[in-house]
This record gives sequence, structure tokens and C-alpha cells, in this order.
Amino acid sequence: HDQLLDPTDQDNYDQADLDHDDYDQDDQVDRDQNSYPLFTQRETSLPQNKQPQKSLRPNKKPSTRAINNIDLNIQSRFVRVPNWVADQLARQLSPAEEKIFDQIWRLTVGFNREVWRGKIADLLIRTGYSSRATVTKAIAGLSALGLIRIEGRDTNPRGRSYRIVDRVKTINDQQKADQKPATRKSFDQKLDHPS
Repeated sequence: HDQLLDPTDQDNYDQADLDHDDYDQDDQVDRDQNSYPLFTQRETSLPQNKQPQKSLRPNKKPSTRAINNIDLNIQSRFVRVPNWVADQLARQLSPAEEKIFDQIWRLTVGFNREVWRGKIADLLIRTGYSSRATVTKAIAGLSALGLIRIEGRDTNPRGRSYRIVDRVKTINDQQKADQKPATRKSFDQKLDHPS
């Protein structure tokens, strides 16, 4: 019954699914002939819309999702994020907030700038989000947490100004942490009680 199938041949998979379904039906008949029923009286008296449904597998081909080639060799033109900042943010931010913060960090710190000026549409493109509401909510969350400061209006042709709050302090804290090895206790205290 087990056979090796060519992964590119969909007909073989469809036939194997049919063979497997036949095997399940034969097995069902054997179990029914034994002394125990598969369903109790209570289960069989459920209304028609509550009856267990047999799942049907659609004949879909595997997804052809692809990612553009990316060179992961870091030689130049990269942005550095302090480890403890990345660790702390991963625990406290929503995925959208983290993605937006990463982009604002890259567009400010990555280009040695204090401020990045852009529109929400720019962040939509950079993050891959399709919902303006998702990006707007993430920006509002980052601002409420005091991680970024926003100036201006999105209706301005150049967009709003985004700034990482206390960027210099954050980088200085990381440099101090790199010079002095942190114990587990002090690391946890820093995460739970950021200064």
C-alpha cells in the first residue's frame, strides 16, 4: 500500500489520497463489525448541522510563495540594534509595533539621523502591511509608550517627523552593558524595571 511518489506529480498524490480513503472505509467496516459502535446514541441524535462532517481535502498544489534573493553577508550598510533593546521590545510590543519601530530605528539610527520624515504610506510599503489602521495604531502605541515622538501631520506633502526618544541614552546604555558583563539578576531587573 505504501509507495514512493514523485512530489511533482499531483495525480499520484490524488490517487494516494483516494487509496487512503478506501483503506479508512474498510477499516470502518471492520470496527463496526466488532462489538463497540463508533458513536454513542447521544452523538448520533445531534441535529443535522451539528453532525461530524467528513473533511474533504481540496486538490490544491503546494504554495509557490517565494522571497527575493537577499544577501545576508554583512559587510557594510547595516543598522545596529542593541541586544537588550531588541529583547525587551520583543516581549512588550505587538508584532506591528515592533515592525514599525524597527523601520523607524533603521531610518533614523541606520542613516545617522535624529529624525526621519515620511508618510504612513511609506511605512505601509516598508512593512508590507496593507491596513492603514494597523500602522496608525502601532504608531500611536509606540508614541504612548514613549519610544517615539511624532511631529507634524500626515497631510504635509513630506509627511510627519518621527524620532526615537532618548536614542543617545539607549545607545550609551548598550555600550555600558557591552563593557560590563551583566548577571542574570541584573538583566531581569533591567527588563522588568527599565530606567
